[in-house]
Amino acid sequence: MSLADPLETLQDSLRGAPIIWKGDYPYFIHPISDGIPRMEAKVLRATRDLIIDMVDIACSGWGSNWKADGCDKKEAIRDGRRS
Repeated sequence: MSLADPLETLQDSLRGAPIIWKGDYPYFIHPISDGIPRMEAKVLRATRDLIIDMVDIACSGWGSNWKADGCDKKEAIRDGRRS
């Protein structure tokens, strides 16, 4: 999956987020930051994919615990495989 696809999904969800005023500043309400409203699965997947693409798994402390069964570690994480 290309980085543009999940980024576009997340950006679209943020564009539709309601904005309220908290004192003197605008505050957006979004499931990633607030847990409400209910999150669409595609937004959660997009967020997961963006995080995985930005994290160096080998340096995260997880490297020795993940078995990719011949696949890329990031793909194994996306698929939910863990030793």
